[in-house]
Amino acid sequence: MSLRRLNYLTMSGILPFNFGMDYSDWLALYEKVPELVGSDPKTWSQDQIDEVNKRAKEENTLANRLLALPDDEFYKECKKLEQYANGN
Repeated sequence: MSLRRLNYLTMSGILPFNFGMDYSDWLALYEKVPELVGSDPKTWSQDQIDEVNKRAKEENTLANRLLALPDDEFYKECKKLEQYANGN
C-alpha cells in the first residue's frame, strides 16, 4: 500500500480521511475519543448502522481497486472520479 497514493486519494476528496470505518470502528473510536465522533454510536438507528457499514465496504473496495492499479492508470482513474464528484 502506497502512502503517497492514500494521501492523494484523501487530499483529492475521492475518499474521506477515515475511509473504511464500519460501525465497530466507530464504537471503538467513541470509546477512546468521544469528541471526534459527534454522537454515541450506540444510539444510532439500524438504518444508520447499515448505511455506515455499506459505505465502509464501498470505500474499502474502491481503495483496494485503485491501489492495485499501475501508476498511470491510478491517476487516470482518480482524475475521472474527481471530475465525476465535481459534476463535470
